[in-house]
Amino acid sequence: MLFALLERIADYGPPRNPEQFKPLGNGIFEIKAIGARLFCFYDAASHDVIILTHGWKKGPQREQNQQIKRAESLKEAYLSQKAGS
Repeated sequence: MLFALLERIADYGPPRNPEQFKPLGNGIFEIKAIGARLFCFYDAASHDVIILTHGWKKGPQREQNQQIKRAESLKEAYLSQKAGS
């Protein structure tokens, strides 16, 4: 299910259904499939490129907040690395 959703996103862009693709704030988005979550953001240079930070198995809200912070940290690291090269 998750791979099919990623292929669909690659072909047609992110779903408009907030149950499958939802903004979480600070430019971080969540791709949702049954029991799995992927965090991502758009590349600043091209709004057509989505960078996946990491995925995790759905768990408690407290853990989700930690995963969102991790995604934000990975986004910052990506952007600073990209700016440095």
